[in-house]
Amino acid sequence: MKAKHSLNYEEKAEFLVRIGKLLQQGYTISHCIEFFLKYEKKKLKPLLHEMLQQLQKGSTFSQTLKTLQIPKNIISFVYYSEQYGDLANGLIKGGDLLQKIEENKKKLQKLLKYPIFLLWTLMIFSIILYEYLFPQFFLLFSSIDVQLPFVSKLFLTFIEQLPYYLATMAFLIFVVIIYGVFIFRKKDGLDKARIICKIPVLGRFYRLVVTYYFSINLNCLMKSGMSIFEALSTFYQQEREKYVGKAAEQIINKLEKGEPLQLAIVHNTVYLKELAYIVEHGQANGRLDEELEHFNKWLLYDFDQKLKKLFMIIQPTLFLLIGIVVLLMFTSILLPIFSLIEGL
Repeated sequence: MKAKHSLNYEEKAEFLVRIGKLLQQGYTISHCIEFFLKYEKKKLKPLLHEMLQQLQKGSTFSQTLKTLQIPKNIISFVYYSEQYGDLANGLIKGGDLLQKIEENKKKLQKLLKYPIFLLWTLMIFSIILYEYLFPQFFLLFSSIDVQLPFVSKLFLTFIEQLPYYLATMAFLIFVVIIYGVFIFRKKDGLDKARIICKIPVLGRFYRLVVTYYFSINLNCLMKSGMSIFEALSTFYQQEREKYVGKAAEQIINKLEKGEPLQLAIVHNTVYLKELAYIVEHGQANGRLDEELEHFNKWLLYDFDQKLKKLFMIIQPTLFLLIGIVVLLMFTSILLPIFSLIEGL
């Protein structure tokens, strides 16, 4: 019977890092899991038993990680670390990456939580005004044959049209979901990547992530003594249906036709153009692995900086929109009152 998956991302990341550190101290994978079985929480023990059984049947450690529902990109990262013979370091890096993903997700949730609460409160308040206060204004102004101020009419029109705006938004979200389920999923890795890269903001982050994923694993595989062809073949065998595997096949075909590596890597792929310069420079001075290692650190730093800038834009923009709605709301209430006072 399959064990229940109940670990959150933080626990999964911690598990990977701790296993990696135990491996560095000389433990075997089986001993690491047995060690965890003695001291870990009850909810993790059924999962560990299942992993241990899979290892005894001949599965690799990266294959057993599916039991914990570790994200596929992290499992692939661990797989490559097995290939280049440094599983301990690969697990620690994989755990750190998973932890970073969770931290960024929590930052975004924290960033959006308060503005979304304010928007929801404003929406309820606006509906109350529309249903109870403004009808009284209409009656009063019509009885004295005076028109409501333009701002008040504008706000009323906005509230009246709000259900249509929300319905349109819900319909668009529904169309996107249908497209994703029935059309996008059926496309191959290359087509999916090209579509994602055309999406504003998201495309830029996707290119950074995919380039980092390819570059860091290529660097590690080459450090283990693999040639470029062998490393690309490993990518293709491991990730046939994903973008990295499809792109690796494409690059191999171009290399066989005599195209230089630096051009083959970025020609008709979504990898950042900077990767071509790194590859060309690294091959010229015979230090490609070191160049890629520095490039990977730069990519990670660049991703963090871009994410921070995005977070700094999102919250002020939301507060600005909320401020405009609040200003419009109070102006639409106060102007009729001032008009009545002036008419007395």
